Amino acid sequence: MKKFFLAVIPLVFLSCATVVSFQVEHPPLIDLRNVNTITVIPFEWNSTWEYQYLSGCVTSALIDGIRRGRINFVNPYLSQNIYQRNYAKYADVYITGRITNVRANSETELIEEKILGNEVVRRYRTSRTVTVDIEYSYIRSANNERLGTFRKDEISTHTFEHPERRNNRTRRERLPFIFRQRGSLTERIAESAILKFSDTMAQELGPWTTTERRNIRGTGNDPRSAEAKQLVRQRQYGNALELYSGIYGQTGLVPAGYNAAILLQATNKFPDALELLFDLQRRTAESGKSIPFYVRREITKISDFIYGFMVLEGYRNSE
Repeated sequence: MKKFFLAVIPLVFLSCATVVSFQVEHPPLIDLRNVNTITVIPFEWNSTWEYQYLSGCVTSALIDGIRRGRINFVNPYLSQNIYQRNYAKYADVYITGRITNVRANSETELIEEKILGNEVVRRYRTSRTVTVDIEYSYIRSANNERLGTFRKDEISTHTFEHPERRNNRTRRERLPFIFRQRGSLTERIAESAILKFSDTMAQELGPWTTTERRNIRGTGNDPRSAEAKQLVRQRQYGNALELYSGIYGQTGLVPAGYNAAILLQATNKFPDALELLFDLQRRTAESGKSIPFYVRREITKISDFIYGFMVLEGYRNSE
């Protein structure tokens, strides 16, 4: 019985955690301030022969991703016979890259079913998975400055059944030979994986938002703690902030100060939250105690948030 309770208690504790949630807006991963036009140098122009067709698919996927953004897209095929040093005449920024690898494997399993008369029917189910790896960079065409590089992979799987027996061990396939035959199953699965690259570019081209979640820390037996937690669960963050600020001011408890800083962020007061954590850090150091990791981690996160807000303000001013 004791073992049973020891196993369950951590699960109950986790499920009862009091969570503060708030949204944070981030700047694009690529600094595209004052960039009005962008293009993609077709991957197929620099591709090896075995990836020639798939490289064209990647080009189309990235073009689709760019068109979902707010920057004017320039048709890259207009610059096909233009030297790289003259790209600035056509677009402020260009994307250039390549397929770095394509991997495929198949796994087959035997399925047995009984039908009328207890006859056993066997069939085989094969799952073929293809992974496509790409690498690409954003380049400012005026001076060839590299603004950022991304290495990504996407996976797609197709499952099919067949009556004939197949090798039921994982089979590694050498794609350069598979792609000699246009329209093969493996190539079609690779195309499906490539389409997903369009969905991964939004954070590179424009602002994006995350929902941040933080657990409230326990503050001992102070009677205000239970009330503050209840207010957090009711999303009355302002009232809960007053209670935790009072506890921290009177007791100097690190968890109370941390909770107050979290609630300051939830009420959109990020500089105040950072100032409070710096005060908490100073007090803790003066007392000769070590500063908890979760406090140091939160200081880093808030500093990054504030820097991101400054970059976003720069974007808005440039617009």
